Amino acid sequence: MKTYIFTHTPSHGYLRVPKDDLVALGMIEDWEFNFFYDRGNDVEIEEDEDVPEFLRRAKEKDWEYEVINQYVYFIVTNGMEDRGAYPWPPKENK
Repeated sequence: MKTYIFTHTPSHGYLRVPKDDLVALGMIEDWEFNFFYDRGNDVEIEEDEDVPEFLRRAKEKDWEYEVINQYVYFIVTNGMEDRGAYPWPPKENK
């Protein structure tokens, strides 16, 4: 079974997918993706069009998969966004 992480941000969502899975589903050759982050062997594809198409093709190939939800918030330091995976809502410091 394949496991994918779906990242929820305050404004959007992205599914982290190995590039090899996109190749296996024929999506690299015939689709212009809205990659949010390129993470080497993985990319995060955007929720509005790319994720539904990816999951449709995976289902057509009878792939078994699970999607784990992860919530993030943003820390802004010196005008730069530092994106990190943190529990939402954030725990208070004690």
